[in-house]
Amino acid sequence: LVFSPITALYDAFSKEGRERRKLMELIERDKRKEIIENKISIQKISRITGLNNYQSEEFFKWCNLPVEFILKLNDYDLILLIIYRFEQYKTTSHYNKHINR
Repeated sequence: LVFSPITALYDAFSKEGRERRKLMELIERDKRKEIIENKISIQKISRITGLNNYQSEEFFKWCNLPVEFILKLNDYDLILLIIYRFEQYKTTSHYNKHINR
């Protein structure tokens, strides 16, 4: 598509343009979340670590693994990574705060 400079300015600065960009960001975020959930779910993390679902979600947030990195790993390597990161997580105060829930 060819945009005119006026169209580009309108999209960049108008309320509708900002809302459209925000919608696209939300759609992209949802896609990324779905991709990760298909690759490694909170239930899978719970089975690997022995944590409940809430604790597993907190652990996964703590890991802060990039989507692209997760997608490049095969299932075996992903499990090894989770086990390794969980051993690190257990030494943090964040773990101790959430383990009693």
